[in-house]
Amino acid sequence: PAKKEEAVVTPTPVKKEEAVVTPTPVKKEEAVVTPTPAKKEEAVVTTPPAKKSEPDKLAQVSKEDLEKQLKEKEKQLEEIKRKQEESEQKSSNVIGEKILFLQVMKYESDGHYTNDLWVLDPDSEEGLYKSPFENICGREFLDLPTGILVVGFEGREKDQRLHHLILLDKENDMSLELKKIGKEDIYWRSQLVYHDKKIYAFEIFEGKVYLSRFNDNLEFEARSSDPVNMNSHITFKREKVFLTSKLQNENSTKITILNKQDLKVIKTFKPEKKKKTEKK
Repeated sequence: PAKKEEAVVTPTPVKKEEAVVTPTPVKKEEAVVTPTPAKKEEAVVTTPPAKKSEPDKLAQVSKEDLEKQLKEKEKQLEEIKRKQEESEQKSSNVIGEKILFLQVMKYESDGHYTNDLWVLDPDSEEGLYKSPFENICGREFLDLPTGILVVGFEGREKDQRLHHLILLDKENDMSLELKKIGKEDIYWRSQLVYHDKKIYAFEIFEGKVYLSRFNDNLEFEARSSDPVNMNSHITFKREKVFLTSKLQNENSTKITILNKQDLKVIKTFKPEKKKKTEKK
């Protein structure tokens, strides 16, 4: 009976406990826990601050610099407001502190006439004098950054006169001496328009009249693709130029639309006049 009890009891429980408990939990914990969080933490923490730091340095402006910029803007706004108030209080023929006006001296046939351009100094009792350039024939003048613009002519004989854009000197206390003569032949009664730092006038080219553009040094830039009515009124709207004129011997209006950039004629038409309907 002593030999049978030792063989059955001792070997069985020791082998089963070692095989089931130890190997399994160690492998699962290492695979799930360690690799994943280490990669995510490195990507999130290190990269973003490096990118944001450069624009932050460039955008840093001191409080004193901001105050200086604000003061400069306030000065600019005050200057603009002052100039606007001055322009509203004076007429277009008041240039600087002087008053300019044209006076017809001699009327000739076919609409030709000569003018004198006078300057009046309101602060001086003897401040009235005229321009030494006496061959002015246009009906208006313009104040440009480069001088006073008029239409004038060369020569004395009526049939030999060529009319040009003329710049008169407005420096040297408004001397109005001849400064420059343009090359192109300008219609003597042409409207003069200064728009976007460009001069527009009606030019006579090869016996026909065109709308032409010049810079403020009287240098030619562009000419309309087709002839136009010399007595048209020039109007600008966005990227188009509108020429409106009343046709001779007709009770109708002619409108020509041009592309502002190259002065190409887009279309010409006579609009129908419509009567306004009275509201009941």
